Amino acid sequence: MKTYHFQCQGVEIPADVHLYSGNAKAVLVYYHGGGLMYGSGSDLPADYVQDICNAGYHLVCMNYLLAPESPLSHILDSAYCGLIWLLQNREEVVGQSDCPYILFGRSAGAFLAVTLANQIRLEGRELPAALWLFYGYYHLRHPEFAGPSKYYRSLPLIPDELIPSYHGSSPRFQASVEERYFLYVYARQRGKWPQLLGATGGWEVSRSQLAFLPPAFLTASTGDRDVPFIFSQTMHISIPNSVFLPVYGLEHDYDRDPQRVESKVLYQQAITWTNRILGAKRPVSNWPFCPYIGEETFQLRPRHGITLAEIAQRGAKFAIWTTILTDNQGGQFWVRIFDPHRVLQLFLIDKHQRVPPSCRYSQGHGSLSQVY
Repeated sequence: MKTYHFQCQGVEIPADVHLYSGNAKAVLVYYHGGGLMYGSGSDLPADYVQDICNAGYHLVCMNYLLAPESPLSHILDSAYCGLIWLLQNREEVVGQSDCPYILFGRSAGAFLAVTLANQIRLEGRELPAALWLFYGYYHLRHPEFAGPSKYYRSLPLIPDELIPSYHGSSPRFQASVEERYFLYVYARQRGKWPQLLGATGGWEVSRSQLAFLPPAFLTASTGDRDVPFIFSQTMHISIPNSVFLPVYGLEHDYDRDPQRVESKVLYQQAITWTNRILGAKRPVSNWPFCPYIGEETFQLRPRHGITLAEIAQRGAKFAIWTTILTDNQGGQFWVRIFDPHRVLQLFLIDKHQRVPPSCRYSQGHGSLSQVY
């Protein structure tokens, strides 16, 4: 391993580089979790570092500025500066000037990866070849984030007097769990997390923007009490050519233990999928996939739509380039007459709600009583 430094906001920020022994397939750019308030680029377990490098990839573990010493705008700027530094110095850092790159984030790091990919796209710069988004999110407006968290409120309350003043403190780019986790718990208990991040609004990626991101490999646990599972579901159905590996009943960062079977399967699957994406003969398309409640059709390709009524009443078959609710078989998405609940699930995930009273599914008839 070799450590480099890049500058942002007057701070020298380190990045740890782990190299594959030969010409790599791509370089993974890793962003750690920690609620944007704690953590370090060196937190990725050594087993995963070894697996990634042995599979033929370089790995760059980034650090970035942390809250509350730095506002969210500076945090995002530091992540952006680190990525641009790497792209402009690939020959020096990894020895391959044309090496494609992949953004890899866990939890808050996945938020940074999604935000960076969208910013890079909007600026017309070189897009990442793929994204690894582990139990992440793409905005801070969810009630569990913007208000007091039910789960964290169930823990012993941290009193205000235990929270030090960070006003005027020097910027930080690393902080241990032991040192700062209590601050994150306090922020989530009081509904002050966006406030402590200095999130004044506008720091998010919309669902329509997700539709133009590169292929993504996602995972999350249904038992996640830190980041709502719905975020990964929504990103999966919105990002073209994405795959989603859900696990059931485990904790938020379930891959913290590299010896766990689910953890081993996760990284094996992510690497296998990435090999396939990089070796794909056909180019990745950025056509929009925008399923929105309230429209008569959900768009799978430009100028290609099919009504919910058609799907629900007589079935339909059409070509797509993405997996929808794991139903992708040979590039074809097949909705049978008995499966309109899958279409409902697709729409309701996007809506973040349960089935409204105005929409009923009749299993016996295989139809919707009302189409939006």
